[in-house]
Amino acid sequence: MSPRSTIVLTRESVDNAPLRRRLERHGLVVAECPCIATRMIPYSGEPLADGLTLGDFDVVAFSSRRGVKGVGTQASRLVSVPLLAAVGPGTALALERLVGRVPDMVPPEGTGEAMAGLILARLSCAARVLLVRGQESTGAFQRKLSEGKNFQLTELITYENFEPDIAAVHPEGWVVILFASPSGVRRFFHSNPHLLNRSTAVAIGPTTKAALEVAGHNKIVLASGMTEDHLFQALVQESGGRTHEE
Repeated sequence: MSPRSTIVLTRESVDNAPLRRRLERHGLVVAECPCIATRMIPYSGEPLADGLTLGDFDVVAFSSRRGVKGVGTQASRLVSVPLLAAVGPGTALALERLVGRVPDMVPPEGTGEAMAGLILARLSCAARVLLVRGQESTGAFQRKLSEGKNFQLTELITYENFEPDIAAVHPEGWVVILFASPSGVRRFFHSNPHLLNRSTAVAIGPTTKAALEVAGHNKIVLASGMTEDHLFQALVQESGGRTHEE
């Protein structure tokens, strides 16, 4: 594959920025096509189910970095929560910076189902669990947690996603596309069906990989992790370049 393959980033520009700068320093051609936009719904501390607030739960689990951002003004209430869970390393880092505490549970798989599995393994008796998430949800965390007995699940939505205007992109040659969500896969190929068979799709996580399979993509690579280093290495490798930086 040619080292001049174009890399297309489909996340929001603010999420792309550090990775884009690093890729461009490496001499790669990078384009952006954001397939998702976010509107925050910050939590202001109002009582949740049964009058509970953040500090009243046995476990508070975060499905994304934006979920962490959405409780920012109430962060002090998380200090007393017995267990904090984060879906992946990016979310864990955001939570550590906000609360000053390393999360107790971070699944290596980076999925909601795996995060719920860790909670089930850690707590064998009745527990009050709060899931902080966005408006869209696959339901995998909720289904897995329902396998436990007497778990009381409350959900707090701190942001909503909406679809921005997605223009078709027409890069020359082969394309390497980074996808971070199933909705991003659907939206991108709705506007860019011409790239379905002339691209390599790099997926962040197995749920996104499954969405690419459903879309009919035949060259999918699952990044070995969810950190910037993992994504950089996968994109450089698939573009035909070397993964070391000068």
